[in-house]
This record gives sequence, structure tokens and C-alpha cells, in this order.
Amino acid sequence: CKFDHTPFYFINSFFSKKFNLQESIHYVSIVRNPWHRMASLFEQELLRDVVGFSKKTALNKDIRNYLNKSYETNTQVLLKYLGFFDHNKRKDLFKFWLFYLGLNRKILPFFNPNLNILPQSWWLVDELDNKIIENIFMFENLKSLEVNYKIKLSHENEKKIKFNYSDYYDQQTIDYVSILDKYVIEKFGYDF
Repeated sequence: CKFDHTPFYFINSFFSKKFNLQESIHYVSIVRNPWHRMASLFEQELLRDVVGFSKKTALNKDIRNYLNKSYETNTQVLLKYLGFFDHNKRKDLFKFWLFYLGLNRKILPFFNPNLNILPQSWWLVDELDNKIIENIFMFENLKSLEVNYKIKLSHENEKKIKFNYSDYYDQQTIDYVSILDKYVIEKFGYDF
């Protein structure tokens, strides 16, 4: 599962039972400032060229490109038609991505919804068995994970141009992410 973003409830309830894993399994997960996380996902999906990510990597990683070979082209055509690629409209593009490209199947009905726009608790909590991953580390302090497990993490997807994540937000999108990731915000003390 190295390259899968698999929810805890799936691993806990289905994967371990299917393979009859008897030994005790220790889970580790990482959380991130929710507003920064959404801005980063937005950059990975829609601003790859602008921030210096490889375009090829995006096509290989986004499942929607496998499900529909025209996904990337159709999305670009739609966004250009709406005038969202003007750098002065980045807040509008971010809002459109967050509210519509991610969730509203009426906008692009034949495409898989953006599964990244889910609360982080999806990866941390198994509500079926009322369990939570105990070893949770903050992205902003990965050094503690490295020290705890005596490992060195690599950063494979580094962007070349960094923008301030808060520049993408208005009050409506700030509030949306606050509600979406309420559990992580309260448990780890994140703020915008």
C-alpha cells in the first residue's frame, strides 16, 4: 500500500481480516494544516506548470486520467473558457476546483469526483470499529517521526515555486475547509 491513500477503516476492517493477520499491527499516519493541504492539492492538480511540478507525473498519478482519456484536455478547455487561468483569478480558480471539480458531478458528470477533497479523519478513524490510529504525526514536524522510527524521509514531489497558501482563500473557502477538517483542526490545534 505504499502508494495508496487507503482509509484506516478499510485496512482495519477488510484488509487485515481478509489476510487473517494475527500479529499486532502498528499504524502510522501524518496530518497536515488543512488549509495548506488543500492549497497544495490544488497546485498539484491545476497549477503544476506554474509551481514547477512535472506534468507527466500528474497524468500518471491522477486516476481520472485513466478512467477518461479526455479528462485533462476537457478540464483545461473548460477552465480556459471560464477565464480562470488569469493569475488574478487564482482565488476564483481555487474555489471552482474546491466546490465543483471536486464534488459536483453535474459540472463534469462523466468524471470521477476528486477523492482528495475528503477530511483527513477518513485516513485516521475507523468508525465501524470505533478505533483511531494512535501514532499520528504532524506534517509540519516530520522530524519527530524520523527520530521516533529512526528513518530518513525523502521528499519526491518538491515544487520549485512556492506561493503563500492563504492567498488562495476567501472567507467562504476558509469556512468550507474548517468544516471539512474539523476533527483534525480541533485535535491538533491548527488554525488558518
